[in-house]
Amino acid sequence: MKHLLSLIALAAVCMTLNSCLDGKEEYWFDANGSGRIESEYRLPGFAIASMGGEAELRSKIEAFFEKEASITLVKLDIVSQGAQTILRVKAQFNSIQDFANLFARKPPLEGEAKAGDLPEPLRNLLGDFNIKRQGLAIHFDRSITPSKLFGQGLLAPTANQLKGHQLQYIMHLPTLPTVHNAHQVSNEGQTLVWNFALQDAMKQPIKTNFCTPIPLPWWIWPLLAVIIFASGWLLRRLLAMGKKSA
Repeated sequence: MKHLLSLIALAAVCMTLNSCLDGKEEYWFDANGSGRIESEYRLPGFAIASMGGEAELRSKIEAFFEKEASITLVKLDIVSQGAQTILRVKAQFNSIQDFANLFARKPPLEGEAKAGDLPEPLRNLLGDFNIKRQGLAIHFDRSITPSKLFGQGLLAPTANQLKGHQLQYIMHLPTLPTVHNAHQVSNEGQTLVWNFALQDAMKQPIKTNFCTPIPLPWWIWPLLAVIIFASGWLLRRLLAMGKKSA
């Protein structure tokens, strides 16, 4: 028995040494509030096993998207490569608010998709979203705790095992953000990039946030011009009528 336990422990250590966590998420937000997401995670094999294996994980992800009509699963790949499993997800959503509601803390209505439908390790990778509208701006806040993916015992990787691994998040926005905590910007400031070294992300939750104006439709400016012109004309008419009556 002692020999068997030693072999199991050695196998677990080997899995951890030869695999770790890397992730990339990329979002494209359109002016009308819709958008799409492409994500790729390279996960340790034991992480997939803890989620019920490939078949069960696929079933849960597909069922999750089927419950939400405004969010469409475009592609789902789960591929094993040695000690790692690569998880790729492509999806599109009609509204950023619908997307955020999936991860809201409030209880969902009956039949609605909710983050709780997903395996816990996957929920930990997604983290907590807080997206809200304030006036003519959208505020986006997200907090992720990657350390929850690993146990605190044998499967927890060491600092050396974490080196060279990272989590990357990219946001393509339709307007120039007024506030953000991104590490890099491009596309004249409308693309935000966060790069977190996994060894740092394991120590404390990582946070991404930005605030960006809501794009106004093209016809709003001609409409405002007409309203201003009409208001000015009406004001002049009223002043002229006042002078005549005097």
